[in-house]
Amino acid sequence: MMGALKFFWTALSISSVSLVASWAVGITIANIFGNEALFVFVTQNVAVFPAFGLVIALALKSQEAV
Repeated sequence: MMGALKFFWTALSISSVSLVASWAVGITIANIFGNEALFVFVTQNVAVFPAFGLVIALALKSQEAV
């Protein structure tokens, strides 16, 4: 149970960090190129944040097993 909780927490943390970093990039894009570019950036990358966190957490989990 604790392993699953740690895995979930790792995935959530990495997803949150990537979301915040991408938010900063999105604000920069909006300032430079305008709101239409921000809309395109967000719609193209909305599924990336949870997937990125899950992939990194799976990689960390596989390293623990070794």
